[in-house]
Amino acid sequence: GEATFDIMGMAATDFPEIPTVSAENSFKVEGKLFASMKKGTAFAAAQNEGAKPILTGINISVCDNVIQFVAIDGYRLAIKREPVKQINDLEFTVTSKSLNEAVKLISDENEKVEINVGDRLICFNINGYSFISRLLEGEFVNYEKIIPAEYKQTAVMNSSEIINTVERVSLLINDTFSTPVRCVFEPEDVTISCATSMGRAKEIYRMNLNGEPFEIGLNSRYLLDALKACDQGDVLFRYMLLW
Repeated sequence: GEATFDIMGMAATDFPEIPTVSAENSFKVEGKLFASMKKGTAFAAAQNEGAKPILTGINISVCDNVIQFVAIDGYRLAIKREPVKQINDLEFTVTSKSLNEAVKLISDENEKVEINVGDRLICFNINGYSFISRLLEGEFVNYEKIIPAEYKQTAVMNSSEIINTVERVSLLINDTFSTPVRCVFEPEDVTISCATSMGRAKEIYRMNLNGEPFEIGLNSRYLLDALKACDQGDVLFRYMLLW
């Protein structure tokens, strides 16, 4: 039928001016590489600002033709490095949410992502779009001092197989019955188990351990987030008791 709408508007001159970001610190990376770097680290960024807003961001640095993404939320740390060519050294921290939105604009893995870094803003030019976000101010966490220089125990596992094992054992874990998964590493296998008031689950995964046997409890969601962020193939587990 007949319909009439009166909608309030505003003068175009009153619309906030679109900020500009200097192209002085500008570089390009492959869309596939950019998406992979984000996937490998964004899960470890803090989801709410709380006391340290800097933890909601991902620290991006380029040094000696290597680009590095780092995220840390106080419980876990994710680092991903990849070689790049002809990029000037620089470092900045951008919110994880901004990187998630920027990656959504990538329609072709082969297209280039142009990144312009200003004093307080960053601009992603992707597929004809310009996405501008603020940079996080302040010094990023000194994560390097908490990474062990050497490890006493190491083991190699297939990522997809160990993901399936952890997911099956974690079926008894939920918000009501929250408990870590127990991992007992022996010379030729690792026993992954959990026990809640709903029941018990245990599964043995065959692998070879280099070093002394050990036992550790892990948050299943944290463990799965890290494993799923890895590329398909083998995953190297390294263990060092820090206290």
